[in-house]
Amino acid sequence: MCNCADILRMCLLYEHGGLWIDATVYVSQPIPEKVFQEPLFTVAANIDTDNISQAKWMGFILGSSPQGVLCSFARELFFQYWEKENKLLDYFLIDYVISIAKTNLASVRRSLNSIPTDHSQIFDLENMMNKAYNANSFKTLCEQQIFHKLSYKNKHAQYTNKGVRTLYHMLISK
Repeated sequence: MCNCADILRMCLLYEHGGLWIDATVYVSQPIPEKVFQEPLFTVAANIDTDNISQAKWMGFILGSSPQGVLCSFARELFFQYWEKENKLLDYFLIDYVISIAKTNLASVRRSLNSIPTDHSQIFDLENMMNKAYNANSFKTLCEQQIFHKLSYKNKHAQYTNKGVRTLYHMLISK
């Protein structure tokens, strides 16, 4: 089965430019205008991961100028892949495609190498969802970085075992 979101993401960014943010990303601050002026934008982190990206880019937050090199390359590769295949090789195929582009396209390599690793807590908010809501911890995390990756795959509770409202409860009640 096709991962149509990857194709759609690359086609939209190639045609129009802009910023793709998956629905599972919580944005805690206004996005700076400079993000929309970059020829290639993503976030990166200094974290341990098994993903081929090594957290040097995040496919779930990807920005590009129209007709950007990475999006052009990825779009064509996805078109060719799905002409021949009818099954997704790997859920993270987009990261493999970006890795191939980084290896083979100097402008993509330069852009990705220049991304600051300032989102090292990108998964922390997800890890706090079922914990008692702490306004100070939440505020501090939201001030430290703009983007926070959440997951639809995890079950979230509105109350802790002790009946205290969770961060998840706070977020869905706003």
